[in-house]
Amino acid sequence: DLNLKSRRLITIGSGDRHRLDSRQVDADPFVFKKRLWMTEPEARLFNYLSRFPRLGDLAVEFGTLARKKKSVQNRWVIGQGFKPASVDRRGRGIYRHEHSTLVATLPYLAIEKFRLLAGTSRGLRSWKDGVVHRKGFEAGFSGPRVLVPRGISTAPRGPRLRAAYVEDPLTFQDIIQAIVVPPGDERRGMLLAGLINSRVWLWFAFHGTSSFGADRPEVQQAEFLRLPFPAPDDMPDPPRAHTAADALVTVIEEQVRQAREDLAPSPDECAALDKIDNLAYEFFCLSEAERILVEDTVEHTIPAAQPNRGSLPEIWYSSTTSDRRAYARTLVDNLMDWLDDDCAIGTRLVARNDDVAVLRLTLRDGRGAFDYAEDDDTPVGEALSRLAHRIEQPIPGNFQSTPDFRVFLDRDLFLVKPAAKRFWLRSAAVADAHGIALDLQGFVGRRPDDRPGSG
Repeated sequence: DLNLKSRRLITIGSGDRHRLDSRQVDADPFVFKKRLWMTEPEARLFNYLSRFPRLGDLAVEFGTLARKKKSVQNRWVIGQGFKPASVDRRGRGIYRHEHSTLVATLPYLAIEKFRLLAGTSRGLRSWKDGVVHRKGFEAGFSGPRVLVPRGISTAPRGPRLRAAYVEDPLTFQDIIQAIVVPPGDERRGMLLAGLINSRVWLWFAFHGTSSFGADRPEVQQAEFLRLPFPAPDDMPDPPRAHTAADALVTVIEEQVRQAREDLAPSPDECAALDKIDNLAYEFFCLSEAERILVEDTVEHTIPAAQPNRGSLPEIWYSSTTSDRRAYARTLVDNLMDWLDDDCAIGTRLVARNDDVAVLRLTLRDGRGAFDYAEDDDTPVGEALSRLAHRIEQPIPGNFQSTPDFRVFLDRDLFLVKPAAKRFWLRSAAVADAHGIALDLQGFVGRRPDDRPGSG
């Protein structure tokens, strides 16, 4: 918090405060992690995606099969690569090491050589020898499979999980996980590779796993199996999901073709990832508001969750006119779902300083185009004095709440918000629209749907 050094205070908005009871915590050990970053609309989106079948309903961990001495043939199995033996410890009698023929002979894929979307063994050489500390999931060294590194990539197109569909025989270390695809399920394997690379899966992983966003930016194998991997027929709009699934498979097929051709130009990963993101939204049947929630988390929240030392995340800077205009537009678009067709909403920023901004929404008769303006001559103190006598609530300890409330006056609604960028993201507008709708539902006679932006 920017005030921590100068004022020894941490200021928080009402959206940063959540009240949980012991039953919620007992039922869901991850509830603290989820509430650390989620707004109410995001919680509903998370619950929506959580209802679908998970990858773990389809794939089983190699370690589980090995302990039960069951075969890995003709089934979806996930396991890690080999663990190299320590050269310095090989000669010690208590140090475990063994020889792997596959590691000694097959091409070796180093993590630095990992390629998004589709992989190939072209240009790779075998590991220096076959001596390893642990052989790992050797069935994952050949056949149709999806390779997934544990860590989170930061490029291209910002943070995301990484996956590549591969059929060439090759080995890899335990930082990479292989999901073996049984014969006949190759297209579904390509669909999985596409979805793993999407922003939707990254968003869910950020909120639904313990390490990512709280400790190390990675997803462990057991938690990876919690991510949603439904079939198109599981979706609320199966034809829409089928169309998107086919298109996702086509994207991966094209990447596989280019990876196999020696003279093929380097694939345009950015364009492919943009296409995958849009198709994943379609596959999961997300609304425009839900897409905004995903995009703001990926573009703004995740980079700010664990910033580099000495850096200041972008969302802590003061909002710009462009930010506030985009916020107002998104807010109006979402509020119009709750109003009659013959209503319009005017928006105007009536006051602002470095700490606080006041946005006025005016309900008008008749339809009209979106309009937005900002006043530069009204002092914030004067504007606030008209709305409330007390805007800050002291909290025990070194905390103080910051102005963040709504005031209804006749046909006007005043939103008093902190000036920082994170309060003026489009996703903040989605959350604020839902809160306003809850306030107004007694007047308009409608109840908010379980999912944001669904009308």
